[in-house]
Order: sequence, then structure tokens, then C-alpha cells
Amino acid sequence: MESREHRQNARDVELLNALRSQRLVGPELRIEHLPGPSDLLLWVPDVVAGAVGAERRGDASYIEHFAGTLTYYEA
Repeated sequence: MESREHRQNARDVELLNALRSQRLVGPELRIEHLPGPSDLLLWVPDVVAGAVGAERRGDASYIEHFAGTLTYYEA
């Protein structure tokens, strides 16, 4: 998995341990956190997702930077 902040990496491991304790996954599934690629274009989807998430939590200040360029699809 792509490495993030230490706290986020720890939550990934906690989730895996919880799934194991519920016997939803077996011991063969393992997590290894590695640095992500250095391609800056891969940051674009993260920035957009963060802006949309902030908007849904009531902070529209970030999404305003994308005014007129986003199309929302709800599942």
C-alpha cells in the first residue's frame, strides 16, 4: 500500500487485524507500506477528492477552485 502519515498507516494495520479477528481474511493477507510514486500528476485526484470531501462536510472554500470543471455522479 502507498505509505501515508504514520497514524494512517497504523489504522490500516488495525483494520487488517480487525478483519483477521472476525475471520474475514486469512493470515496470508499482509500489508506493506511503501513510498508512493513521485509523479506529481497523481496528486491531482487526491486534491480533488479532498476538496469534495471538505465540501460535503460544509467547507466549500476548496471546491471553489474547481468551479465549473467538476461533474458529480452519485451512486
